[in-house]
Amino acid sequence: MEAPPGEPARFVALDVRPAVTLVCAVDREGQVVLPAQRVATPALQGWLRRALRHSDAVLLGTPADPWPLCDLIAPLVAKVELAHPQLGRLLPAFQHSDDPRDTLRLARMYAAGLAPVVWAAPAGVRNVRALAAQRRRLILQHAEAGTVLTRLLEEAGAVPPGKHHLGADLPAWWAHLPLAPADQQLARDNVAALNRAAALLRALEQRMLALANCAPWCEWVARLRVLPGIDTVEALVLMSAIGAPERFATPAQLASYAGLAPGASPGNTPEGRPELRAAMLAIGARAAEHDRAWGARYEALAQRIGPEHARVAVARKLLMNVWRALATVPAARAVGEEAAQPMRPAA
Repeated sequence: MEAPPGEPARFVALDVRPAVTLVCAVDREGQVVLPAQRVATPALQGWLRRALRHSDAVLLGTPADPWPLCDLIAPLVAKVELAHPQLGRLLPAFQHSDDPRDTLRLARMYAAGLAPVVWAAPAGVRNVRALAAQRRRLILQHAEAGTVLTRLLEEAGAVPPGKHHLGADLPAWWAHLPLAPADQQLARDNVAALNRAAALLRALEQRMLALANCAPWCEWVARLRVLPGIDTVEALVLMSAIGAPERFATPAQLASYAGLAPGASPGNTPEGRPELRAAMLAIGARAAEHDRAWGARYEALAQRIGPEHARVAVARKLLMNVWRALATVPAARAVGEEAAQPMRPAA
């Protein structure tokens, strides 16, 4: 039976080992279209280029770094996904058995939609996620240095005379502050750390702003910028965490992915994608502070369920608006294409 238009024609399972890869492919009915076989690692790249088709869906299972192989496969097929670690519970032979017939079982599970999979983020998405992670580290370093300097100022009862409320632009002023020798060293170290983090953060956000003005990101970012509390950099961070909006059929699915489903804990939670949750909590706080309607909504929720749960509820409601904004953008424009090109104006 032929696959419906736009649907994969073959479902290919790749069980990658250090020395050999077990491969097999079936059609939508589970019939074998590529017999189970072993491919030696040195010959794997050539085999993939010869055997894979643009209408294939590939399930990639590897115990090591999957991204080099994933990036090789992605342009050759319709879809590539990663095997979820839970797959070992459903198919104990996965990554352990040397029998290619076990790979046939995996391919049939994949065709039937029974194999747990993880979305394989394209290289462009992974690159922006790396920038977002670096930004979070710099923000944390900046905040930690600021906390130390604030404590020292409070203990000394001093107020810096410059424009910067912590006196980071006045190292000489800090040097003359009457502090114990150990605190003087602590002040020097943290003034330097604060300035270094601030400079690196400015440079990094300039890179992110440049990316946000290039395809495919600019179309998504423009949609998100109209929502309260979201600036250009935060919009890019959100899009890198979400990856491909079409993965989420409903706003509730996106909220669950972010760890912001109804009943979610107001504190740290292992559920969901942490950077998406943290970004939405920060965006919700800004919206509640600067937008009158969202501020009133937060106050009403805080009186009813408490401030911390209200923060989560506001973040979830805003994330649902994010989903609605992204749902109006054509899914044909894939996020994370390797080459970023400036958008051309419509003719």
